[in-house]
Amino acid sequence: ALLENVDYARVRVQGETVQLDLGMMLDLGAVGKGYAGDLAAQALREGGVESALLNLGGNVQAIGGGRRLALAVGGLSLCRVLGSGGLGLLLAQDCAVITSGNYENCFVAEDGTVYGHILDPETGRLADSGLASVTIVAQEGRLGDALSTSLFVMGAQRAEAFAKELGETTGLPVTLWDERLTTAS
Repeated sequence: ALLENVDYARVRVQGETVQLDLGMMLDLGAVGKGYAGDLAAQALREGGVESALLNLGGNVQAIGGGRRLALAVGGLSLCRVLGSGGLGLLLAQDCAVITSGNYENCFVAEDGTVYGHILDPETGRLADSGLASVTIVAQEGRLGDALSTSLFVMGAQRAEAFAKELGETTGLPVTLWDERLTTAS
């Protein structure tokens, strides 16, 4: 019944005022940590810090350069023991590296179903995109945070097509092997 209140086009912004229809509310969870990372990085730069790596749990903000980040599927074992492995190294320089997925903030039901925290706004149900996670590298944490969550909900094919349209931002969808999937990539 609440799906009738889901429509970003009905959010009206005028200057610093945001107006919503009756029954609607905003949830900024998909951009909150990214925005906080941007503000923290800005405060550190203004304080004279030239090199730092901020870890906000799934959101990493790099100040300066030469920071190596390992991309891995390590958190998956918290929800399902499928093993984990490294995907590679990323050299981060003055950017945000944001990962969204249902591999950490989740629980496994008695029937083995994994329930995560990311909802699909089209269905109102938990996102079941077949992806383990999506990692985005962006200049701004808030942009990377919004994109990683959105692309995770879209699933691999829609996310890949959408990411190609973006140009400057890159995404790395990771497909989680699951008994419902016949192939994994």
